[in-house]
Amino acid sequence: MSRHRFSELMEAPEAALAALEGEFQRHSHGREAGEGRGANVRDVYVAQIDRQILDDRIQHRLDEIASLRLEQARLVLKEMAEVDAGAREDLAFKNAHILEAIVMACYRPAVPFSTRDEESGPDVRGRLSADGDEWQKVLRRALPRQNEAGRSIMANARACGRVEDPTGAHLGSGFRVTPDLFATNRHVAVALYRQRDLRWVPVVPGGGQVGFDRVAGADRPHAIAFEDVVHIDPSLSGPDIALIRLRDAGDHHLKLRDSRLDPRSLEGRIVYAIGHPRVDRGAAVSGVFDCAHSGLKHLMPGCVHWSGQEKEIRHDCSTMGGASGSPLIDAGATNKPGDVDPDDIGVVLAVHFSGAYDVTQVFGPANYAVPSWWVLEALPGALAKEIADAG
Repeated sequence: MSRHRFSELMEAPEAALAALEGEFQRHSHGREAGEGRGANVRDVYVAQIDRQILDDRIQHRLDEIASLRLEQARLVLKEMAEVDAGAREDLAFKNAHILEAIVMACYRPAVPFSTRDEESGPDVRGRLSADGDEWQKVLRRALPRQNEAGRSIMANARACGRVEDPTGAHLGSGFRVTPDLFATNRHVAVALYRQRDLRWVPVVPGGGQVGFDRVAGADRPHAIAFEDVVHIDPSLSGPDIALIRLRDAGDHHLKLRDSRLDPRSLEGRIVYAIGHPRVDRGAAVSGVFDCAHSGLKHLMPGCVHWSGQEKEIRHDCSTMGGASGSPLIDAGATNKPGDVDPDDIGVVLAVHFSGAYDVTQVFGPANYAVPSWWVLEALPGALAKEIADAG
């Protein structure tokens, strides 16, 4: 599959049309039954239009306009199914603002974890992956090997937490790399600590904390306090990473891939991020994220793409602010020819650090992550060894 944002739609427009219809019917049925079913293409259209409209007098027309775009999307997909590959690409480019909602709602879900989840992770049935299969099948395909290595989605999720200030305010995301060592982004950590005489000291008393149980349905969430800063990369040209010692050790941590890979070889690799996106009602992707689950732990599957940089990985998982520091985890599948090394399944390939969204971009969201092997190479030797030895 190419790096084109609409590859799924161009290669299998009939399947995309079926996904569009299925997602709309599934979501509509859930509304009638009073159930929350997550994103729907219509919701994404409403969010995109809402961001564009400044005149409150026509807000009531959002649903009407969204329904019109939904019908336009059906017509575009039907036309794509009847023409050759070259014409499909031209259609996709001309109708990017219409097709983007389908990619996000049907192919790049963001699903909140809850206290009711099974070990296989949140329910993503009916959402198509980049290879045309369902995400549920893709993510479960490697489950036996994930379990054997102790790296199932739920096990990995337990190592991921929300970075907060002492009052519980949400600042970012991160994960354990050893039982008591927590990784996040430098730009998240410096909101809590400042450098003084070669030491990092808290901006406010208490420093910060991590909540590992910020999931839907949790009734008594608690936090683990930061003990002290172990490392914040001092150079803006270095990896956007910070390592902080936790006051209490945990029973699960994530493994960083320590051997170097050519990022180009990861093109098409299926991954998932686990983090805590903060949902802004006015954001263009608020149809993909439920505002009621803002700041809660989410599963965000997607694909890796070549960014053109050796020290940077590009991906298209649906992320938002607050997800900075999320691990990008190998799902054990690829939509390119070849197999995934079994040792990579459930392993952190990179750490998400930034993202931008523009509905006019043919290549869709531009999300970036720092490769885990570069993180390890940039750390002091003793600290890198501590992480590598933790496995």
